[in-house]
Amino acid sequence: MFDLIMAAGKADVNKAGEGGNTPLHQAINAGKAAAGVKLVDAGASVATTNEAGQTPAALLEAKKGDFSDEDYNSLNGKLSGDAAAA
Repeated sequence: MFDLIMAAGKADVNKAGEGGNTPLHQAINAGKAAAGVKLVDAGASVATTNEAGQTPAALLEAKKGDFSDEDYNSLNGKLSGDAAAA
């Protein structure tokens, strides 16, 4: 479903919602690393801060325990622009 919505161009990957959280923030809050990677690939900003002042990378670090090492490393690599994480 996610891929269909993205392919249809129906989603604003940077639209902030409650608490200033973007879809990328929300994916991280939900522990959905794969969705986070797809959002970054679709152009989600990695620099946007939410109302708590957290970038997606800062939020990921705060939620690190919610992710497997593999998922954390994959998403963290995307957030830091690491080409090896692609």
